[in-house]
Amino acid sequence: MITSHYTSRAFSLLEGLITVCLIAIFMSISLPSIEEFIVKQRVQKEIITLQRTLSIARNYAVNYGDVTVVCPLKNNKCSNDWQSAISVFSDANRNYQLDSKEEVINISESSFETNHRYFSSKRRYIAFAPTGRLRGLSNGTFKICPIGMPRYAKGLIVSPSGRTYKSVNQDSSDIEKTRSGKTILCN
Repeated sequence: MITSHYTSRAFSLLEGLITVCLIAIFMSISLPSIEEFIVKQRVQKEIITLQRTLSIARNYAVNYGDVTVVCPLKNNKCSNDWQSAISVFSDANRNYQLDSKEEVINISESSFETNHRYFSSKRRYIAFAPTGRLRGLSNGTFKICPIGMPRYAKGLIVSPSGRTYKSVNQDSSDIEKTRSGKTILCN
């Protein structure tokens, strides 16, 4: 009687098929949540970029004692197309348009084509006075709305003092609200 001391170290066909099926099941469960995670991160990145742009403008106004304007420019005039690149410039003559002797401080592009960017009341610009306060405006809200997933919209609130505040998720429902409890809705 011959006995073999050889032990197999490979998978059988059945074990391989079961492993592949389990991987496929786990992937089909996790992929939708990965897509939602990516959308949330893109919206968050837009909010951070926008907040940074507004901080640059406010700091410039305070440090240089000059009115600083934030707006999307079209032919060197402020427009209400907030999907376009947002420019920050020093506005010495306070006419809310970029003139030849005025300096562009920063330009911020929209990072993703999958998001819509809105500013409340179809405003064309935000201007910071040399004190850092908003010039001529009450507070306003920027909304970042992911296309096809409006429940993940986020807001950035600009207060009359010139400070910015992010909207918050107060009840873990993925619905963002302002500090006063107003829901961030996409139009």
